Amino acid sequence: MRAGVLLSCSVIALAFVFASCKRSTSAPYEAGMAPIEPVPGAPCGSANERLCSREGTLLLVCDGDAGLFKTIRRCGGPGACSEDGGTVICDDRIAAVGDACESGTPTFACTLSADAILKCLGQRYAFYEQCKAPKVCAIHGDQIECGAP
Repeated sequence: MRAGVLLSCSVIALAFVFASCKRSTSAPYEAGMAPIEPVPGAPCGSANERLCSREGTLLLVCDGDAGLFKTIRRCGGPGACSEDGGTVICDDRIAAVGDACESGTPTFACTLSADAILKCLGQRYAFYEQCKAPKVCAIHGDQIECGAP
């Protein structure tokens, strides 16, 4: 009877080990397969391929030379990082000074504490305007402004 109990426990333990195993992100990339967990440093295959991180807070791009995903932007806005019809969208309307951003059209964001507005300058967010209490930085669609809480 003791051998039967020991064998059952061994089988259960073995099943648990197999069920909890995950593929290492340092494993070589296999053509045609996406990484199991999109995280910075995970293997990738197509240069400039864009993905959201597994938790949806980062926009990742494939560095073709290194063959690994790297972070290009933090997506701290209410929409986080999402995919829509094959297009990756990064909502960076909440950011920190120095966070990466796309330059071009004027892009604004609120600070994490909602006490100031940031502006994208030279592909990094920089301080733009302090919100005077009791006003706070607020997001209204595509508009960022200091307004009533």
